[in-house]
Amino acid sequence: MVDQNRFKHTILPLTAFTLAGVGALFWVLYFAGPLYPAEEGIREFESAFPVADAALIISLLLTGMGLFGRKGYGEFFLVVASAMALFLGLLDVTFYGNRGLYLPLTGFTAAVLTVNVLSMAGGLFGLWLGWRYWNDRSAGAR
Repeated sequence: MVDQNRFKHTILPLTAFTLAGVGALFWVLYFAGPLYPAEEGIREFESAFPVADAALIISLLLTGMGLFGRKGYGEFFLVVASAMALFLGLLDVTFYGNRGLYLPLTGFTAAVLTVNVLSMAGGLFGLWLGWRYWNDRSAGAR
């Protein structure tokens, strides 16, 4: 079992930094061309996300810095980033699902579906952790 202190102040911040880097890399590859979608409808949909994803990336960086530095704002931004990830994942699943864009299941659509599911699952997990950390802090104040 992982030591809770190590998880909160080392593993979780490193995960947040990694996810921020992956998010930034996605947009670099998107605008550079390798991940630019061929379909106009998908391009229009995805064009709405750079600002929201930038906010998510900044929230992830603040989560990592705050938790690694044992600052209270790390827990706050964990909840912010988690809620954003859940919401953005739900938007993607709704868009791709309603338009039948996950099928046929190809390498690309499997990757999109995987990212969407991980975004929602990670968001839920982060919200649960944030709630747990808040409860632990509240219990200490009683």
